[in-house]
Amino acid sequence: MPILRKTVAAVVLAFPVAALAQSNQELKAEIEALKSKLQQLERLIEQKAAPAPAAAAEPVDPAEFNRIRVKVEAMEDNQETQGFKGLKISGFIDPTYIYSRAQGKGAVTFLNNNYNADPGAATNDFSQDSFAYHNSYFGGVTLKFEKEMENGLKAMLSLRPRRTVANTYDFGSIIEEALVTIPFNGLAWRVIAGQQISWNGYEYVQSNLKKTITANLLLDFAGPGFVSGAGIEYQQGKWWVRTMAGNLNTTHDKPGRRNQGAHWRVDYAKGEFVGWGASGMHGQQFGKGYNYGEIDGYFTRGAVSLMGQVEASKWKESAFNGSDASHVGVSLLGAYKFIPTIEGIARFDYFDNHKNGGGTPALNFGTFDPATLAGVCPTDLVSDPAGATSATSCGDYRNGFGPGAVFDETSGTWGLGDPNRGAKRTALSLGLNWQFHQNAILKTELRFDRSDLNSFFYWKDGSYRKHNTIFGVQTVVSFLIDTRAPGTSGWRAPHGNGGLIMQLSRPDLLRTQAYLDGAWCGADSGETAAVSNPATREPIGSVPMMGAAETRRAIEAARTAQKAWAGRTARERSVILRRWYELMMAHQEDLAQILTAEQGKPLAEARGEIAYGASFIEWFAEEGKRIYGDTIPQHAADKRIVVIKQPIGVAAAITPWNFPNAMITRKAGPALAAGCAMILKPALETPLSALALALLAEEAGIPKGVFSVLTGKSTAIGGELTGSPVVTKLSFTGSTEVGRLLMRQCSDTIKKLSLELGGNAPFIVFDDADLDSAVEGAMISKFRNTGQTCVCANRLFVQAGVYDAFAEKLAARVGQLKVGNGVEAGVQQGPLITADALAKVEEHVGDVVAGGGMVIAGGRRHALGGTFYEPTVLTGVTPAMKVFREETFGPVAPLIKFKDEAEVIELANRTEFGLASYFYSRDIGRVWRVAEALEYGMVGINTGLISTEVAPFGGVKQSGLGREGSHHGIEEYVELKYLCLGDINK
Repeated sequence: MPILRKTVAAVVLAFPVAALAQSNQELKAEIEALKSKLQQLERLIEQKAAPAPAAAAEPVDPAEFNRIRVKVEAMEDNQETQGFKGLKISGFIDPTYIYSRAQGKGAVTFLNNNYNADPGAATNDFSQDSFAYHNSYFGGVTLKFEKEMENGLKAMLSLRPRRTVANTYDFGSIIEEALVTIPFNGLAWRVIAGQQISWNGYEYVQSNLKKTITANLLLDFAGPGFVSGAGIEYQQGKWWVRTMAGNLNTTHDKPGRRNQGAHWRVDYAKGEFVGWGASGMHGQQFGKGYNYGEIDGYFTRGAVSLMGQVEASKWKESAFNGSDASHVGVSLLGAYKFIPTIEGIARFDYFDNHKNGGGTPALNFGTFDPATLAGVCPTDLVSDPAGATSATSCGDYRNGFGPGAVFDETSGTWGLGDPNRGAKRTALSLGLNWQFHQNAILKTELRFDRSDLNSFFYWKDGSYRKHNTIFGVQTVVSFLIDTRAPGTSGWRAPHGNGGLIMQLSRPDLLRTQAYLDGAWCGADSGETAAVSNPATREPIGSVPMMGAAETRRAIEAARTAQKAWAGRTARERSVILRRWYELMMAHQEDLAQILTAEQGKPLAEARGEIAYGASFIEWFAEEGKRIYGDTIPQHAADKRIVVIKQPIGVAAAITPWNFPNAMITRKAGPALAAGCAMILKPALETPLSALALALLAEEAGIPKGVFSVLTGKSTAIGGELTGSPVVTKLSFTGSTEVGRLLMRQCSDTIKKLSLELGGNAPFIVFDDADLDSAVEGAMISKFRNTGQTCVCANRLFVQAGVYDAFAEKLAARVGQLKVGNGVEAGVQQGPLITADALAKVEEHVGDVVAGGGMVIAGGRRHALGGTFYEPTVLTGVTPAMKVFREETFGPVAPLIKFKDEAEVIELANRTEFGLASYFYSRDIGRVWRVAEALEYGMVGINTGLISTEVAPFGGVKQSGLGREGSHHGIEEYVELKYLCLGDINK
């Protein structure tokens, strides 16, 4: 291998010129072809190295092998240097049909096609639009390119051809956003520079994120569409602050026109779906000073969403009569999901710019000369059908703004209204959205617009009226091509659920913030860690990388909250826990979808885990009312002895990735029922299930501080939990190696420990066993969760008399297992959690084959790629092999032949572990002998499934301390207190 690596380095230097000449697509195709050839050669080499190959292997030329490997690595390196690695491309298309009653017609709006019907016209005439100004927010195509460098620098370019706002102001650029952000002074601070869409209001998002088709009145007419310049961004915990200074609605100042200003926004996220924001603009627009400010907020809980915004502005000398224009506005939106895919929406807008003839920060309706009573309109904003500059054209008759018009009975014509008064506008929008595909939403909207002046122009009869009605239908199709991880390309939803087929009835269960002291928040550093689907390797979301400081705050909050929680009656705590259980079961499908997405197990198994996990909450809700003490006969006549049980205090739990729901509830249930507070550190691979549970715990009424979920750095969080004297109990499920480390770290503070550690479970089949039953038990015990459980059968001992028959039956059943993405129908085996897990499985199987064993089913990576591995059965396994000594944690069933009862008991006990064991026999005497002889905390007799909330779960030897589940489980969270009452006879 050293020689090969040197050869790689030498050839890489020779390849760049040729490789750079290829297109990226050609490069990718050639890499895949070469990889395939490389895998074939590797298999041939393995066959050649095997002790006794079944047939003569094709000779392999080492030089050819090295040449292909070198070229693959060189081309992959070259592809990365071309900049395609880490690039994310997203966008949406939203063709829209709009019918306007005022126009008396409807039309499809697409690519913002709002130009004059006469291509030779000198200026734009928007009379051809059904609802022209809103076209900046629908009826277009957006393409966004984003890339984040390893040094934290981010770059983004968003393109939107023929963008209406740009055309309205005659800017003509297809660039909507072009921005770079550069970190400094840690990840919390960034320098931002470029062109940025304005941050005004709760609807400053694009069509694929907006609930309605049209924008609210405040967004449409409140201020400039974008700012070009530079500024600072700060993101810390719940706060996000941004500010930019530069030009408004232009990338440079035009001669004689000043547009400099500053734009800022502050957001506070109390939770991922609860928060508020504020923004402002201050500076000059078309050379005239203006100030604008707004406050907005949002709230989502279950099927209900609420949003709102209030704002005010003043624009110097921009009203119709030359005075200052000012306005105030309010927008309120409510939405309700009838089912996960259908949502109803209602929005109400109020916009008051009645002072001085109207005018808003976005639009000047012209000037009025009091001496001649004539209005003059700037030609670049003319909206009269005839293109005239008459007084009646000095308004926005498409949308009901401006000084309005009055009808002259004598002349029979419409003329200018009161030049000192603008219109008061309201709009009510009713919508119904249908997400008929994970990437597509069909939106409908019926909008009723009202003005207190005659300011809507009706094209058929030339009149001005106080109302208009709009109807719209829109299809929004979103896509994301993400090259940041292998296998992430494709059409998928870029927001909400990471592109997974997750139709959550409660999208807010998918949390991306930690839960600390009753609040949803990010890490102090702003750092996050990505969570990916092991089946598709697609990103689902990210969670905060919290550390020591946040852990100390959680510990202090738990210390305060625990006293009040312990002071409640057992029944009061039981009622809350029961409600938590009911919420889990009510949202079983959503919780299962999230679990499958982040962990990979089949959806049917995930549903089972949710029910299993919830059963611990239900069980301990009742057991909490049965924490009985003792009355002990006194040792003296004037004394009485009583023993009571009290909560141990603040408990901590560190849970694994293989059961991200049940491992939490098995610890939190007894802790909370006993009156303890708990701080949970879930596995970083699967934190989303824990956060969903925290949301339901909050809804159930568990007080803030009693239950916190911290995602992030294991060493930092674990170090604080084990070192703090406030934390009096630690429960951990994971490897024996880590368990030993935690035990040492807890020794200084003498904590009470519950440790469920590694296993190496034997599964014994005696000659008198029911073989069909034993095969089914082995399938359950070995292949549940793709073999990734602590109690999985790791060594299958089969007595010589039935060895061949059992092997044949098991191989046949294993061959029937369907492998795939857990959300697909009928899938029974998902992927392994990581590439390291896959490598360990391959190592164990390779060791068996090298030692003379045979593969009779599976035995290699699955054709699906990624971390999928074929369910495997091995024969001829001996105690000298790695699979005998080490826990495989994968879908591999090694069969070991034994002669008699004494031999198999010795072999089964030949391990440092002692968690679970299984055996099949119909001999009642043997059942008792073997059950008592096996050195394990749990023994399954004629069954492969032993987990239940009513029985004590735990191991002996190096497999841990303590028990979880049953009435014994709650004893781990209480302390005995002996009360001696004396002098009672006086």
